[in-house]
Amino acid sequence: MIPLPRCFAAGFVAVVFTSGVAAAPPAASPALAHDLMGALKSASMDAFAASDATQPGRFVAALSVPGQLLVVSATHPSPQLIEQRIAAGLYRDVYLDLQGTPTTTGKLFVQDAGADGLVNALPNSGAVDVLYENGSLTARFDGNPKPQGLTSNEYEARFAQADAAYAHALAILKAALEARD
Repeated sequence: MIPLPRCFAAGFVAVVFTSGVAAAPPAASPALAHDLMGALKSASMDAFAASDATQPGRFVAALSVPGQLLVVSATHPSPQLIEQRIAAGLYRDVYLDLQGTPTTTGKLFVQDAGADGLVNALPNSGAVDVLYENGSLTARFDGNPKPQGLTSNEYEARFAQADAAYAHALAILKAALEARD
């Protein structure tokens, strides 16, 4: 038998033991965030809003600030006002209205650091995407589940749920922005 160098043997063992682990599906929000940011830039806009056709009375708004994309999805006690503001192109006002809505049930707010979609960062990388649901902090996606009291599997499941909800909001905004043209 030919002896293998230790580093080769260790690498071989790692490949053997990890090859049976199913990889998490890729996040959907990064491509949509990239597309939305490109569309906003092309339109010389820093904010945009639209109604969510899948849930009457629900609206989505985005605000691009340097290094971040802030997206909120919520209902508002005065849907007619929000619809009028969208029709008038007052997208920043809609964003502020949805952020300040007293109706927090079902409200989703994403602080997308880097404006690159939800990214499951490596611990201590400095990249942190933050999710608020129903008006309170729900998760920090910084690659470190332990301070949040989550197991790795719970963290991955939470990330997948958040990515799906964020991707839905981004898709609404992207489609509405493209429909304007």
